[in-house]
Parts: sequence; C-alpha cells; structure tokens
Amino acid sequence: MQNQNFENYDYEKDFLNKVEEEKKKYKRPNILICGYTGAGKTSIIQALLGKDLVPDNEIKDAERGTMDYKRYENELIGIWDSMGLEPKKGEQDFIRMTEEFIRERQDKSNNVDDHIHIFWYVISAGIERITETDLKIINLFPKESTLIIISKIDKDTRNKTVEAYKKKLIGEGNISEDKIIYTTDIEGGSRGIEELYEKSLEILPEAYKTAFEEAQRIDIEKAVNKVKEKNKAAAGIIFGATAGAGTAAAVPIPLSDAAIITPIQIGMIAGLAALYGLNQEQLKHQALPLVARVVGTITASSLVKLIPGFGSAVNSAVATLITGALGWFVQNQFEKMAIAKVKGEPAPTIDFDFSVFAEFLKNYKKNNDNK
Repeated sequence: MQNQNFENYDYEKDFLNKVEEEKKKYKRPNILICGYTGAGKTSIIQALLGKDLVPDNEIKDAERGTMDYKRYENELIGIWDSMGLEPKKGEQDFIRMTEEFIRERQDKSNNVDDHIHIFWYVISAGIERITETDLKIINLFPKESTLIIISKIDKDTRNKTVEAYKKKLIGEGNISEDKIIYTTDIEGGSRGIEELYEKSLEILPEAYKTAFEEAQRIDIEKAVNKVKEKNKAAAGIIFGATAGAGTAAAVPIPLSDAAIITPIQIGMIAGLAALYGLNQEQLKHQALPLVARVVGTITASSLVKLIPGFGSAVNSAVATLITGALGWFVQNQFEKMAIAKVKGEPAPTIDFDFSVFAEFLKNYKKNNDNK
C-alpha cells in the first residue's frame, strides 16, 4: 500500500474482516442436549461449561406449546438445547421436529463444522421411568457420538432407578453401558460432570478437542494451561508478520512511507485476536482502540522517537523489530484477557500508549540483541 493511499485506509474494517477470516481456522464443537423439560439440562451445561455460556438470567421456560432448539454459543463452543418437551404433550411432533433438526445439520450441510459433534440425552431419575419418547429420540442419535445422562440421582433413587434405567437403555436403546453417565444435584451438581467431560472429550473429533478443553470449567487450571499453550501458535503468527514486514522494507522505506507496514501489523493483531478468542465486546472495546493507537503510534514521527538515530528510512531490520515487539506486546495482553475469562475475572484493560510501548520495545530489543 502506497503512502498516498493510506489516508483512505479503513483500518477498522480491515481489522474486523481479518478477524472473521482468521476465526475460520479454529474449530468449535457443537453439542445437542435434549430431554424433557425439568430434566436438568441447564444445570449440566452450567456445571461443565460455566455460567458465562448460559447465565442464570437467560434461562427461561419455553412458552406453552413452543417446541424448539435454543442456541447458546461463545467463541469456543456451541450448544443446541431442546425446549418444550413435556410428557404426553406433543411428543410425536417433538420427535419429528428433532429428526428434521438433526437431518438439516448432519445430512444436508456439507460443512462438518456446522454438524452436531456430540449428542447428550438427559433423563431425570426423579421421573423413575424411561418413556417410549426417550427411546425414540435416543435412537435418532448416532450411537458413536451419544452419551446418556441420568440426572438428579439421590441416595434414595440411586440403586433402584439406576439399574432399571441401565437395563432398559442397553436392551431397548442399544446404548452401551460405558455411554451412560450418572449425575446428582448433591454438592452443587458437580458429581458425575467430570466423567461427562472425559467421555465427551473421547468421542469428539480430534479437530474440536482443544476448544472443548478450553471451554470446560470443571478444571480451571487445565483450561488456563490450554490458553498458555497457544503461545506456540502466537509465535507463528508473529513470525509470519515480522517476515512480511521485513520483506516490505527490504528496500528501505522513506519515513514518509513508514505506514506501509501497518496493514501487516493489523493483520497480525487480528490473527492474535482470533487465536485468543476475543468476543465481540472485547473486539469493540479493547482490540479496536488498540489498533487505533497502533495506527497513531507507528508513524514517521513516532519511529524517530522509538528508535533514536536509526536514520531517515525504515529498513528491514527496523520493520522486523517494530512488528515483532508489537506482536509480543499484544500477545501478552490478549493472553491475560483469555485467562481472566477462564477464571471468571474482569478482563484487564489494555495499556498501550507511547511510553509503555517504548519501554517494551527497549526491553524486547535488548533481549533479541543478547540472543
């Protein structure tokens, strides 16, 4: 991009478009959770995936007569939650709706990312029986991707109900015993949820495991470690951008044309934003202001102050240095935001101004010189 055209460069549009394009690289699993109203589906979702996915204030009973699948999603996972299935009220219609719902996603979509990757069917132990509707819906699901969750087990129903349910599910539902999981509301509903997580991880296609591991909220330390492991992928994004900036300045660029490397840097920030799963709110209130400050800081006059005495042109070494420092500065900020989200803490504010970046650049250059 030539400097004379840079005045018309819409960095905000370019950044958001690049974020959406970069997001396509990361696989997000889809889960369908189904069962009668009151079976405990929402409690299971919250226990495994957290209330940031399904907050308490978003839980509403379906309107009378309404049968549907409600979508909950974030940057890591998508959940289809059944609504309106009640005993002896439109059960056959619900079965037909579910069959079509699955067909639309599994058979009619050519994009495997839109498919349902795990099926959870929830049956409350408090009902004390498995209905024919339960069995018909379970038999709509692909067995290799299905887990049956017996919920709301207490000490009075455990032995009697579990054995009866297990016998019927194995005999009439064609479900293997290892695909049946038992959960209880005792101790906050956590018992059995870890097994649900482990079994779900086992049956997920490999491409979707990482996002599921990061999305789970039963082992916060593990989820944090999954975020930290993204450091290697971040290094690849930053290395690619520094190489691109170095190539752009292979023939030294006059200071007046220094902004030519800005789109490369914005592409790098977009890649990091997608990698660390920034949501729309974070993109709007954190990433975009950061991009605006980058555009305003990495300019001809600023470069002279950032790297005193480097001359009157931006060469390959300077372009690489600036872009690399910027990349690792942003990576550090985005990683902190992602970890805060996992821990349920307020997201830290990105502190980027000239003096802060100048100090970071100084230390970054010193570390590189010592290698």
